[in-house]
Amino acid sequence: MQIDGSPHDWLEGRGPRLTLRAAIDDATGQILAAVFRTQEDAHGYMRLMRQLVVAHGCPLEIYHDRHGIFQVNSPRAESVAEQLAGAREPTQCGRVLQELGITAIAARSPQAKGRVERLFGTLQERLRIALRLAEAGTLEAANALLPTFIPAHNARFAVPAADPTPVWRPFVPHSRLDAVICFTYARTVAADNTVQFAGRTLQVLPDRTRVSYTHAHVTVHERLDGSLAVYYQGRCLATQDAPPSAPTVRARRRSIPPASVAASPAVPSPAPPTSTAPGEGSRRPAATHPWRRPFAPARTQRRVGRHERADARRTGAPEAGGWGGRSPHGPAGGKRGRRGLTAPAGSPARLRGRGSGRWTSWSVPLPRPRRRPQGCRGPSSPSRRVVADTRRRGPHLAPRVRPHPQGRRDRRLPPDRALRRRPHPRP
Repeated sequence: MQIDGSPHDWLEGRGPRLTLRAAIDDATGQILAAVFRTQEDAHGYMRLMRQLVVAHGCPLEIYHDRHGIFQVNSPRAESVAEQLAGAREPTQCGRVLQELGITAIAARSPQAKGRVERLFGTLQERLRIALRLAEAGTLEAANALLPTFIPAHNARFAVPAADPTPVWRPFVPHSRLDAVICFTYARTVAADNTVQFAGRTLQVLPDRTRVSYTHAHVTVHERLDGSLAVYYQGRCLATQDAPPSAPTVRARRRSIPPASVAASPAVPSPAPPTSTAPGEGSRRPAATHPWRRPFAPARTQRRVGRHERADARRTGAPEAGGWGGRSPHGPAGGKRGRRGLTAPAGSPARLRGRGSGRWTSWSVPLPRPRRRPQGCRGPSSPSRRVVADTRRRGPHLAPRVRPHPQGRRDRRLPPDRALRRRPHPRP
């Protein structure tokens, strides 16, 4: 048997463009079943198969094209379930053919199923004229003409078979056709014994086998007439449409006040308190509020060597000891010792990393460094002590600067505290 579809203007402009599905016997040329549809879909082929099984039985083999309705043509990878089964999951029409025991053969060319192709060429002439004479202009009128046209066509063009022994297998009972020729979908019963499908909610009723089917894996059958049935392990369960869910009770906005509220006298609201004092009765802080004070970063004491002291003399600034108080190391003028002079914060002297003949050291608080990834070297303290060695090692050697233990510049210091260090020259 060969089946196929033919889209054509069967109604000659009197109605929509239709597609004819037809099945023909390869041995006798007899039209076995036919149906009109608006498009080529799986629902039309299932109706064609139902007509065929009810009128003649199940054939041994069916020739069809390589349409996605009959077989999976997608190049997607196989799922785990398909790999375990050793085959791809069939389509809806492919599953129907398997359950009916019909072997499906996909033709690789139109010539392989040439009999049904030539049938459509004949029907596009004769059936189109018959529809015109019947003045059919709708899909229902076109399908109503087929039961009278097909027997007349078979009586004129069909030929007897060489072997009259029938090979059709009856499908008994016919009541099972609704459970076989349909669309099936897997679902899981919810905790309230309901099944959701296509916007509908089905309530699964208890029976003698089980009181509740919560979390049970069931199969929903969508039949050709649009009805739904739920099957569990081959048994059809009793179901009904679930009642609509109760609306959520919540406070809603009222456009019109109640009569009791509208009739009650209006109570004047108290006037807001007035205040003449600034900062009182308002959210803005007063001008003397600590938040409005300018931000001044705290500075620390630093020890300055004689080169900074010389810079202060050259620029006209007071020297150490004359910066507003006595030096902790001695009288005005500072102590020319190993540790240099101590100057308060805000002095105009600049920090220099090079000197001659003396050790000069100072402590500079640095911002807290960012967290370093594991394995990086360097101190984790928020501040570090920078020591510059300005001792002369001889008249022929340039003064050196002791390198920082971390080996990089202080990039987080302000511009006025930036330290310029040079690498130690090799002798």
